[in-house]
Amino acid sequence: MHSMQHRSKKSAPSPSIQSCLLHVSKALAENRIEAGMQEASILLQHVTAMTPTDMYCNLQQSLSASEAAHLKRLLQRRLCHEPLQYIIGSSTFYGLEFHVDHRVLIPRPETELLVDIVLALGTDILAHDGHVHIADVGTGSGAIAITVATHLAGTRVVAVDASRGALAVAAINRKKHSASRQVDLVQGDLLAPFQRTFDIVVANLPYIDTETIEELSPEVRCFEPRMALDGGADGLRHVGRLLRHAETALIRGGWLLLELGAGQSTSVLQMMADAGCWLDIDARCDLQGIERVVMGRYKEG
Repeated sequence: MHSMQHRSKKSAPSPSIQSCLLHVSKALAENRIEAGMQEASILLQHVTAMTPTDMYCNLQQSLSASEAAHLKRLLQRRLCHEPLQYIIGSSTFYGLEFHVDHRVLIPRPETELLVDIVLALGTDILAHDGHVHIADVGTGSGAIAITVATHLAGTRVVAVDASRGALAVAAINRKKHSASRQVDLVQGDLLAPFQRTFDIVVANLPYIDTETIEELSPEVRCFEPRMALDGGADGLRHVGRLLRHAETALIRGGWLLLELGAGQSTSVLQMMADAGCWLDIDARCDLQGIERVVMGRYKEG
């Protein structure tokens, strides 16, 4: 205690948590970064390893010199518009925490709709057959595959991605959530290697058209992996190929679910209708009213 008092006389006093919150939120607001106080709080929690409750009960507590220096470095990264999730190495999806870094897309809240539908379908299949085999195509961080496996006992999920780096991140998350027995990681091109294997194929493929990418926020445009965003001239470059792959990878009566961007559902519904092998074709809206998920069941017999 005496040594701490002696040291404080020699050096400038360390900033309190409260003063850091105000400083960081102001700096973010001045750089047109929204939700500045919320992000400031998350950065302070990360630096101090405190829970939100602990932090707000100890607002007058001083940061250590190393914590203050760490906070300064993280703030500089955020002021350069690096996404907060990459800075802290974590993103919440469907109530679970996932490791994320520059090798993978940050999971989006709208993708939770896809999981809702998969869980509903999977529950029905489990009740009827006692098992369900799912493919998550373009798995990225593994958020969809691992969430489904976590919520649906008796499920086997093959998580496929073309990117070796993405699969390395998915492996971290698979271990984090103790899902190794249920989730297999496969590097490959969509569903090319599989024949009549899956009850459900779910895919959140790159669906932003190439030109639009340049209009996105710097957080997305400059930091998230381009190959996980770019869906070609119309955003649907990969969808047509996946439809063809799904015809051979799904069992008869198996379901295909696709996450899409705003305004794309009409084209994809038409593609499925034209193929002549899909039943119960439907589109589901997210909370913003966007037809976010298109689904269909592969024709029996």
